[in-house]
Amino acid sequence: MVTGGGSYWVDAVTYSTYSCVTIPSTNCPTGQVSVSTQSGAQGLGTTTGTVTSSTNILGTSDGGLTGLGGNSSLIVDMGSVIGAGNQLNINYLSGDTNGPLEILVATNVGGPYTTIALLPGSTVNTVGSVVLPLGIRYVQLHTSNTNYSVDAVTQTLYSCVPNPAICAAGQQSISYPAGGATSVYNTAGTVSSSANATGLADGPMLH
Repeated sequence: MVTGGGSYWVDAVTYSTYSCVTIPSTNCPTGQVSVSTQSGAQGLGTTTGTVTSSTNILGTSDGGLTGLGGNSSLIVDMGSVIGAGNQLNINYLSGDTNGPLEILVATNVGGPYTTIALLPGSTVNTVGSVVLPLGIRYVQLHTSNTNYSVDAVTQTLYSCVPNPAICAAGQQSISYPAGGATSVYNTAGTVSSSANATGLADGPMLH
């Protein structure tokens, strides 16, 4: 690199690596529909730097946050190997937008780890999704000069279920409100008029 009359700051010189993967099928037999669910991290590995409330990152997104200070890292175990082509999702926000959240993956907890994404900083809750270029089990989150708060690291799973709107020939599908909770099992925090949440929609509300 040769500069002219100005000053430059260089972060990195990189090149793109390409791989062919098989995306999970969402095709279902006649009479069924494809639905997706999330499966979250099952365990924790080593940490470096400043990591707080580390267990909050486990499971699916629930609002509990794990904090990673600048120049820190955390490894999570997804529980089993996730094949290439599947989607990995990271629910996060950052203190500023100066530095990215580096996503590294491996099949063994000891590595070697491969960087597959640099998620941009976001001061509001966001979900960064990455299609896996290789099979992985362990995910390492690494920060540089920006603090991050991470809610969850999840995998998207697909399955086929019966379609309740499918009718026999000569029939038409219609819908109407049904069900409704019959009682309130438990509450936490400040909840008022809890019985209003039972039954069908009738105006009075829980809050």
